[in-house]
Amino acid sequence: MFLSLQDFTIVTPLVLLLTFYSSFKKGKPTCDKYLFNSCLYILSALCVFISSVYYQRENKLVPEDKLSMFALGGLLLSILAIFAIYKTQNIVVKHACLAFIVIFLGLVSDQFYKEFDQQLIDETLIRTSVLSGIALVITVMFPHILKESFYTKLVYIFFFLVIAHFIDIIFFKSSHQVTFSYVFILIFFVFIMYDSKFIMQRAVTCKNNADYVGGTLDIFLDLINLFQNLLIVGDN
Repeated sequence: MFLSLQDFTIVTPLVLLLTFYSSFKKGKPTCDKYLFNSCLYILSALCVFISSVYYQRENKLVPEDKLSMFALGGLLLSILAIFAIYKTQNIVVKHACLAFIVIFLGLVSDQFYKEFDQQLIDETLIRTSVLSGIALVITVMFPHILKESFYTKLVYIFFFLVIAHFIDIIFFKSSHQVTFSYVFILIFFVFIMYDSKFIMQRAVTCKNNADYVGGTLDIFLDLINLFQNLLIVGDN
């Protein structure tokens, strides 16, 4: 990693301050520099995520013997938080829910990342950046190919694959893990294109009180899942 995990304890507060300074005016989110501010929000979420991984690794905020119960409870609360993000108009609640989801995922992901070599993690970061860049270029140059009707179908396909993946884990001991990871890489690559397109559309239509939280959560989840599935493929 170009920066160590510990470095993010310094970088993260700076990025958060820059994001707040750029994205808010008089205590309210502004539509000015919408695309730039969206990038800052996504960067902030990633920095908080990485800092959470670091604090879990160094301080064991969640003891390993309680990690399973914490993960289950946190998952249920995260589902409620996602529901709240898309239903409420309260800016404070939206940001609190986003922060909870990002920190929770960071805390529970540390155990997963420990299984991989640091060199592989660094290489996977580069692959994730390259694929994300390609997805963004395609979105900017060919937005017309991203039909919204297909996005709905893609969401259904994704949920079907998640269920199939759980069946594989429970009944087949993850014997098809790599195959599922390849498919998920493709799906999240396409999700990045669609979610980037939606952010660009909001940048055009935004008039008052910009909402950066929903788009940030979408891209953040796309990137984290793309990275983790690339890790699994790279390790095999």
